[in-house]
Amino acid sequence: MFISFFGPSGVGKTTLMESLCRLGKYEIPIFTVTRPMRGDDNVNKFEYLSVDEYLNCRNCNNFFLDMDDGERYYGYKKSILNSQHDLLMYGSPYF
Repeated sequence: MFISFFGPSGVGKTTLMESLCRLGKYEIPIFTVTRPMRGDDNVNKFEYLSVDEYLNCRNCNNFFLDMDDGERYYGYKKSILNSQHDLLMYGSPYF
């Protein structure tokens, strides 16, 4: 099962998702992004790519979920589909 959380930065998506993960049956997969790293980002939860690198992955059909507004690119790679847990995912407000 996939559950997506949509909302602007700072509204509590990560806090809610991390709380749900403590229940033991959810997982937050690595989120591939082209935005710069933020000071409060957990580097183990994000993969930071340049736009060119992201578009190359897209062209190779590496994503099962892919979102963008033409400037920012966000996605989840197909490799996360092997998880044994239900996945909690970020949804881009630009999707």
